This record gives sequence, structure tokens and C-alpha cells, in this order.
Amino acid sequence: MRGDGSRRSASARHDASARPRRWFADKIVAASQRAVTGIIEIGRLLEEAKSELDHGEFSRLFDDLPFSQRTGQRYMAIAANRVLTKATHASHLPPCWYTLYQLSRLPDEVLEALLSQRIISPDMERQELAEIIRKATDEGRDAHIDWLPRRIKTFAAYVKKWPDAAIAADRIDRDASLQLELAEVDDDDLVKLTRWLKDFLIAWKEKQRRWYE
Repeated sequence: MRGDGSRRSASARHDASARPRRWFADKIVAASQRAVTGIIEIGRLLEEAKSELDHGEFSRLFDDLPFSQRTGQRYMAIAANRVLTKATHASHLPPCWYTLYQLSRLPDEVLEALLSQRIISPDMERQELAEIIRKATDEGRDAHIDWLPRRIKTFAAYVKKWPDAAIAADRIDRDASLQLELAEVDDDDLVKLTRWLKDFLIAWKEKQRRWYE
């Protein structure tokens, strides 16, 4: 009985100290008046709200905000990025949440290099950003074939570490930034990738067989 009472008291203290939805809404709206630091602060506040409010209350928080829950997930992805949140980078970043979200999708080492070389600037245009990301992530028709073996090796490592695909999908489902990144991959492209990898394996094995003839 004593243990139950202690748990009830702890629960009551937690409920009493939990900040209400309106508090988070006011703080987020206030942060939106600031540039880069405000964008990062919004993401952090949303993370705190998500941990303190129950699921239904967290969803209703967006009724009091000037952006959707999907956009909120992108703010959280920005705040979770260890490169973008460095205080020394704030003055070099564009004050646009969409641009910062796109930058948050780059590998940390690539983003660090772009910032150190001053390739990223506060006044960069969206078209410039798209070109930078295309080059940095090696996407599209200019993809270098010499990166392919390393990427296939990475896929193989994922399969080894996550042999149960359902568990891997669940792990992604629990991370807002990973959800968003995968959501931008077309289902048809995933199907094509699966077929392509199979065809590549067949062709590669045939090449290897010819080597040893």
C-alpha cells in the first residue's frame, strides 16, 4: 500500500509540473519571430511538448499554431541536427525552416564541409540549395559509379544488423526525421530498387564467373 501511495504522489507531482498546451503554443509563436535560433527553438519546444503532453493533446497543439504537424516534424528534425544547432553556425545559415530542413538531411560531415567553406550562406536561393544538395548527395544522372560498391556494402550491413525488416521499419517509424526522409521516397522507386539490386547481382555474378573461366 505504501508503494502505491508513493507512486500516486510521484504521478501527482509530475502532473502538477507538466506545462500545459497553451504554454508551448505561446512559446513557439514567440520563437517564430526570431530567425535561425527561433527555428531551432521551435523544434526543441515541440520535442519537449511531445514528451510532456499525451498523444491527443500534442496533436491538438497544432490547432494553436500557424503550421501543420508535418511541418512540426521538420522543425524537430532541424533541432535534432547536431551541425545546424552549433551556435557558431547560426550566423551563416539561411533563416528559412524549409531550407534548414533540407540541409538537415545531408550527412553531418558534408554539412560541416559546406559550412566551413562558406558554400552555405544566409541569402542563398532555393534553386542554389537544390543544386548544392544534388551535388552533395550524389543523386540523379550524375551519380558516380565508383560509389556504388560502398553503398551496396552499406545495404548489406543493414541487412546483417536488421535481418527482420519489420523491426527496422518499426525503428524508423519511431523517429520523426527518419519517417519524413523515407516518406519522400516513392514506393515505386523502392520496388525498382529491389528489382535493380537483384538484376545487378545476377550481372555481377556472371562477370565474376567469366573472370575464372
